Amino acid sequence: NKKANQLARTLEAEGVGPDHLVGIMAESSLDMIVGVLGILKAGGAYVPIDPDYPKERVQYMLNDAGVKIVLSQSHLQRNIQSQGLKIFNLDEQSTYHQDGTNMEKSVSPTHLAYVLYTSGTTGKPKGVMVEHRNVIRLVKQTNYVTLDEETRILQTGNMVFDASTFEIWGPLLNGGQLYLTKNKQILDVVNLKELIERYHINTMWLTSPLFNQLTAQNIHLFEQLETLIIGGDVLSVTHVNKIKRNNPRLKLINGYGPTENTTFSTTFAIQGEQEGSVPIGKPIANSKVYILDRSLNLQPIGVWGELVVAGDGVARGYLNCPDVTAEKFLESPYVSGERMYRTGDLARWLPNGNIEYLGRMDHQVKIRGYRIEIGEIEMALLNIKGVQEAIV
Repeated sequence: NKKANQLARTLEAEGVGPDHLVGIMAESSLDMIVGVLGILKAGGAYVPIDPDYPKERVQYMLNDAGVKIVLSQSHLQRNIQSQGLKIFNLDEQSTYHQDGTNMEKSVSPTHLAYVLYTSGTTGKPKGVMVEHRNVIRLVKQTNYVTLDEETRILQTGNMVFDASTFEIWGPLLNGGQLYLTKNKQILDVVNLKELIERYHINTMWLTSPLFNQLTAQNIHLFEQLETLIIGGDVLSVTHVNKIKRNNPRLKLINGYGPTENTTFSTTFAIQGEQEGSVPIGKPIANSKVYILDRSLNLQPIGVWGELVVAGDGVARGYLNCPDVTAEKFLESPYVSGERMYRTGDLARWLPNGNIEYLGRMDHQVKIRGYRIEIGEIEMALLNIKGVQEAIV
């Protein structure tokens, strides 16, 4: 907290304030958390950048977001083309402001907390603008998971993945504990089991492909956990049933939601053996779901339609993309003043009030939980000399 306050004062002196975007490129570490807290305490919003991204993509994101300041670690600086940028090293905190006392609050619930970039149909990623109230709705006074001072979460998602919103702020805003580790330890089933046991981890989130992979290696991996949320893609019924049979005490949750509705929109607590497909459940607290036809009329129970989300999780829109924002983020015809987001997902209401998910209405795919627009890959292929046409 002291380091974050010192960083916040340093950033404030550089002009950072409400809705001011600050880039952060850091590996999973205490430095990363200090950086994020420092940006928010100064009133700004963080733009996470994966150190493994190609330099061209990093440069595009920094330019698109109008970022003037980047927080990084000294060994990652080579990944940033620094013309016109001010770079602060998170591992050289001796250069920060000396005052480590808490800052005065400078933001409101409708100011930005972060901008997360997702794959775009035009070949360029789109920045999703998420506000403070969106994050609060995800992790405070919610109904899909218990978050309190006993919560111990092991972060498994990269900071550029929107599950990190739940993983970081779930424990930190509820007096719990957040555990950080290297990515390779999460992918190694022996290391992961040892981490869960050593730190008494009780809550975790995993993409469904990684869940399948880990489950296949060790059926007892999750026996120490109380809650495991899986999602980011359609769940494998075979793997889910195997875990439920061997870990009957485990609260296993299917978590569904786009980045534009702040991580989770609906959840389903999986009970007993599943058949066919695992439902995505019901809207979480302070959220709504509509299933609509092409003319935005409500679909009856059992009829497929587009899943449209509403409530306090709906993001502000896409950064610098007014046309796409207007197409995807709509004023609700059902509740005055309410905004909705069109997910592009096909779903239907089941008679028991849960929602069944079918798939995409467009050409978006999921790879290891990451959302990828086919159009972006096609654009990349078309940029190769000698390629006249491309289809993926």
